Amino acid sequence: MASTPLFEILKPGRELDVPSALPLGAIRQRIMEVAGDVPVHLVTNKDFERIVGKERARGLAGYYNEPWNDIPDHIVIPTSTFYSPNVAKVVFHEAVHAATTRALSSDKALDFAVDYLRQDVLKKAPELAEMYGLTNTHEFLAESLSNRAFQKALANIRIDENLAKALSMEEWRGKS
Repeated sequence: MASTPLFEILKPGRELDVPSALPLGAIRQRIMEVAGDVPVHLVTNKDFERIVGKERARGLAGYYNEPWNDIPDHIVIPTSTFYSPNVAKVVFHEAVHAATTRALSSDKALDFAVDYLRQDVLKKAPELAEMYGLTNTHEFLAESLSNRAFQKALANIRIDENLAKALSMEEWRGKS
């Protein structure tokens, strides 16, 4: 199993498949500040199945594992992803998990606000319910920052006025 810290993978200059409209430099910098020391492990596909479960591994390109007991958090990438054109996007997606999971788990108000936004999207665009980013708050954040198709779908949804005020996003309401 090969391992490297996340900050080595996300260092400036590396090409990431995320929209240029996002403040990528600022997002990358914040991820590195919060989770740059999280190790990324490259494992065989067989080991990946053993780590996450054979059935679950079929639908995953990577996996962020939260800290548990004495095991620190880490990201696991199977060789099939490592050698695919999507490797940067997958690592970035898992890096967002590494940077946001603790905050969502420890700050119930934040988790509630993100989930309220996710539920508002589902209410206004039920046809998007099958999108992976609407699975839960963790995937909502990760996909919002790493998946162009999900970002485009979200860009077409006008959020509720009260929700926009509560999230200090009033200026975003009129852009759809």
